[in-house]
Amino acid sequence: MRLQSLTLAGTLAIGCADPLQPNLPIPFDGGSEGGPTSFDVSPVLFPDVFIGDRENPRNMGVDVHRDIPLVEACVPSTCTGGVILPDRVEFDVSGGRQELCVRFPERSVMQGLLSSGENSNVLVFALDSDRLPNDVLLLKRTVSPELFQNVGGTFTNVTARFGLNTVPASVAAAAGDYDGDGDQDLFFAGPNGNVLFQNNGGLFVRVPDALRSEDALLRGTAAVFVEPYLLFGTDNGTRAYRYEGGHFVEATHDSGLEDQPGEAADFAVTRYGFGGRNHIYISNPTGRNRHFVENSNGHYTSVELTDGTVASGATLDAEWVTYQEEINPSLSVVTYNERLSPGAANFFFVQNPDGTFSDRASALAIRDPGRTTRVVWGDFLGDQRPWQFLGRAQQPNLLYIPRLHIPDRVVERFEDHALPLGMDRIDGHTVSVTGARVFDYDNDGKSDLLFVFNNGSGLGGLKLFHNDIQRVRGCNSEEDR
Repeated sequence: MRLQSLTLAGTLAIGCADPLQPNLPIPFDGGSEGGPTSFDVSPVLFPDVFIGDRENPRNMGVDVHRDIPLVEACVPSTCTGGVILPDRVEFDVSGGRQELCVRFPERSVMQGLLSSGENSNVLVFALDSDRLPNDVLLLKRTVSPELFQNVGGTFTNVTARFGLNTVPASVAAAAGDYDGDGDQDLFFAGPNGNVLFQNNGGLFVRVPDALRSEDALLRGTAAVFVEPYLLFGTDNGTRAYRYEGGHFVEATHDSGLEDQPGEAADFAVTRYGFGGRNHIYISNPTGRNRHFVENSNGHYTSVELTDGTVASGATLDAEWVTYQEEINPSLSVVTYNERLSPGAANFFFVQNPDGTFSDRASALAIRDPGRTTRVVWGDFLGDQRPWQFLGRAQQPNLLYIPRLHIPDRVVERFEDHALPLGMDRIDGHTVSVTGARVFDYDNDGKSDLLFVFNNGSGLGGLKLFHNDIQRVRGCNSEEDR
């Protein structure tokens, strides 16, 4: 059986009933006026960090941006209206100054991603035979999801063609080839229960009796495939099912993945350590977060109390990330700071040599108390120094770009640049982000950003930000400028 970890290839889960304001779903949808519209995105310029040897321009060191095209013009004419930010500068063999012009134009309408209704999450996965994880499934709070097939960077709504117009309203979905036939199957978790759809050669068909009836009827909150298990969160703890003998068998206790009475908002999965064992982190808005480590026999042990990854507050999302080429990944955890968790903030657990973790969110300037709902990391420059996007509920979103110490390229801290890149608000209004993904939608080798949101008036939308980062010939003198 071949299963795909959703953390690595798609989306995770959110949408549990709000323990903070029981009458409103998380994220909150009140407090903003006006719907989403298109807007112009200003470019941002990174001029001040040098990679190489200033005294000898021919000694260029490592060209971490070698795949970014060079525009033969000086900065003012190429990045007119942009904001100059201190980050990366390079010098070519003739001593000419090269700077990075960062732009993320919004392309959702241009590329065919059009949607209406309240969004609850988004899944990015490989739908067809090209095996590229760039097809988009938009989950809806009250109606069936919308499936968009990506062909050459352009999206087409194929929901009915693939049989997904009968899927109930969902807040989470997982993609995985549970039956080993080479096609990605889908599992949905939502307010009206949990269902499995098998991919039969391009048509998704509901699998009856895939789960025990009592589990199928529970309110679902999160989902992920982790071989050999299907995991999903409910309002009564996590459930683990193992596929064997042509059907699923309930295996929560046998697997060691029991989490009751937790209410998982998200599963973050990665592999590292001896033998490449799975690590599963569960974000719990109503209880203790859990970190499960796979043992040599395939069972799991909970280690959060000993390794320091418990966190606190109503945590809604988490993601494993290698932020500066460290051997083992760090863990980014975000919390929803409101009445039941006043003062709670985000965490960034960096792994110590002994396998324990230390929170470095404050030291790296990404602590940020607020109503954070989503976290995703993306290596937008291809330099193994990823950026962090934080989606929020009725607060400005944040896009953190690492500030490096030169010449060793150690990350000193992160700086927010969502505002000049047009990612902080939609048409001047804050919105509630309910899902976010980083993926290469146009297969150009550069990561792009997609997030979905609700605007507080019963309407939802999405934004697809195209990575249009370019190197530009810097202006070398005051006369040039």
